[in-house]
Amino acid sequence: MLEARQRFFNRYQRDPDLEREHDRDVLFALIARTDGVKLTKEHVDLAADATREAAARQGLAVLAMTELAKVLPASGVTILDWCGVSEEEFLEAVLVALGLHSS
Repeated sequence: MLEARQRFFNRYQRDPDLEREHDRDVLFALIARTDGVKLTKEHVDLAADATREAAARQGLAVLAMTELAKVLPASGVTILDWCGVSEEEFLEAVLVALGLHSS
């Protein structure tokens, strides 16, 4: 399944959207070619859930970047300058916000 998904990504430069019939057809054909036809409905349901979650995270990232673009000065000020923190402090704050590191 992962190999088929990677092949889909390599071909289309994006993850498959299992809500789209074309993406499902292509992905399932790739799965069949990579011996994934042994998958059960539960496997496919899990993959669909993971794809929806990834899409939701991507949507949130777009919203965050849109809001950030609205408040950043247009004068070439960097995010670090605008926040008034070091690169290390900024990266640490991002990791904490993403739940990848504890404060």
